[in-house]
Amino acid sequence: MKLLKVCPLFKHCNVKTIISTVQSHSYKVFSSTPRSNPTRQPQILSPNAPTENPVDITHEQLVNYIHSSQWHSIKHLAPKLTPALITTTLLSLHKTPDLALQFITHIDFSRVLDIKTRCLAVAIVSWLPSPKPTLQLLKETLLSGITSTNVLFDELALARDELSTESSIVFDLLISACCEMKRGDDAVNIGFNPTRLTYNALIQGLCKNQEGKLAEELLREMVSNGINPDDSTYFSLIEAIGNVGSVAETSDS
Repeated sequence: MKLLKVCPLFKHCNVKTIISTVQSHSYKVFSSTPRSNPTRQPQILSPNAPTENPVDITHEQLVNYIHSSQWHSIKHLAPKLTPALITTTLLSLHKTPDLALQFITHIDFSRVLDIKTRCLAVAIVSWLPSPKPTLQLLKETLLSGITSTNVLFDELALARDELSTESSIVFDLLISACCEMKRGDDAVNIGFNPTRLTYNALIQGLCKNQEGKLAEELLREMVSNGINPDDSTYFSLIEAIGNVGSVAETSDS
């Protein structure tokens, strides 16, 4: 993606004008057709990954180790833990995302090459109050090159379903991670129904990366979809436009 030195569209456009004209235009950066539920099998990208549990330990015992903070023992067992055992353990920790985070940290998350297991861990950790751990896990996964952004999204959707939650926070964080990594094209091509948090994450990331044209299109689409900009949206626009007055005028309209 080519980055602009300044946001030329924002420089010459008034946000009020953008919003007032959305009724006569149709903007669809995001796909309006929901993605079908993926049915493929989880990817296991390491041919040497164990296919059965080589350690004589149950997930109940592993969970007990975690609750009693026996991290030294867990580190010792880490190389022998199978994706199936890690997944079962994570499911047992889904109500304690802080412990889930400590668990994957001590077994070295970078060793977990099974996409289903990684995404389940990310989905659970996304319930923590701070988004930083989840963003870091998502960035590590994207940087590793073991899967594409779209496949990662699909697997996160499967993990969310397995956890029986309707929260979209993990998708919003995936978009934030893409934007922070200057992968705005990947973010907008994911293709799902965005929320205000989704738009704000994208607009903020695009403004920081001086992608004015795409940020403008997202703002138009946001309003045309009946989602009103909030303070976070305006703060991002202020940073991009450098003109507090034009944004304040829009907020009064």
